[in-house]
Amino acid sequence: MKNVKNSAPRSSAYVSDVLYRSPVRLAWRFSFDDHVRVLRVSSLAIALGERGSLVAVDATGALQWRAETGSSHAMVVGASTVVTLGGGVGGRWTLTGRALRSGDVLWAKSIPARRITRLFADGKGALFATMARDGRFQLERYRESDGEAFGAMDLDRRRAIVSGDGQRIWTRDAEGLTLHRWGAPSQSFEVLGNGPMTAHGEWLISTGAEVTAIRGETIAWRAPGASRDLTAVAAADGLDDDDEDDIWDADLGRAAIADEDVLVADRNGLLHAFDLRSGKRRWTAESEHYPSAEGVAIPAALDAHVFFPASDETLYLVDRSTGAGLAHVELSGPFAGAAHRLEDVVVLADDGLSAFAAG
Repeated sequence: MKNVKNSAPRSSAYVSDVLYRSPVRLAWRFSFDDHVRVLRVSSLAIALGERGSLVAVDATGALQWRAETGSSHAMVVGASTVVTLGGGVGGRWTLTGRALRSGDVLWAKSIPARRITRLFADGKGALFATMARDGRFQLERYRESDGEAFGAMDLDRRRAIVSGDGQRIWTRDAEGLTLHRWGAPSQSFEVLGNGPMTAHGEWLISTGAEVTAIRGETIAWRAPGASRDLTAVAAADGLDDDDEDDIWDADLGRAAIADEDVLVADRNGLLHAFDLRSGKRRWTAESEHYPSAEGVAIPAALDAHVFFPASDETLYLVDRSTGAGLAHVELSGPFAGAAHRLEDVVVLADDGLSAFAAG
């Protein structure tokens, strides 16, 4: 991430060699006339726009289908269904299920709730919605095939995430984490900070002031974040003390898990790689530019590389084994959310959908 840009080669023979072997290459771009609210990737890239447009694009950038949902607040992709959430007026919400391959409407279900906050899918035929209803927080479970409900539980907090097998539900706030299981007592965990959670198989990765990894129902490891002196970076970007505040200790963003790697970015423009099993920090890479305070994007791994959308609207290519910076390109607009692997490219939302490859 340092000192190598995806442009004309510099004088260093090493830099030139790396540049030609591993540049960031724009594979394709899909223009979308609705600002992307949510991007999800399975066998297709599914994007939901702010005005309710829903598009499905394949790994070559070809449009497979488009639908107008009217107004949708959230979207999730299941095993064979794309489900959107709309409504909310008068405490009535609507879940709409569409076929993943065609976009055809399969079912619609009305749900009474004061607020529905998030949707999840376990990829095995079940959908989940977290909501505020009757003065308490709840999780409701639905069949992906027809939208029929088949289970609910009360939660102790609003923020929640569902494990990949749908059997463990995690909630958190500034006081810690709680594990909920169907038909079993809850279990509490103490964590530092109040950051996002990532569920992957039997693992839960919670970030904030530190990274906490829970395997099953036991804390496997903890790892601190890292501070960074941004004075020199700010000066290089032409900023002075009146323009920006130096960020010294920054909370960590949402983790991405790829095989045995846990990849976590922070608001200091750092990207950390940890060993999933042991928590050992493998490397930390730095962005070249002063980060913004707009949020932290989620990186994506593709073969021997990690694609890291930094807060300066720049996409970095990092060597997955060492963290060495290989190249970077400027994005066409502010990124949104996360980078996602789709077959042999990495897709992200900037002012449309852009797909990048290495080499």
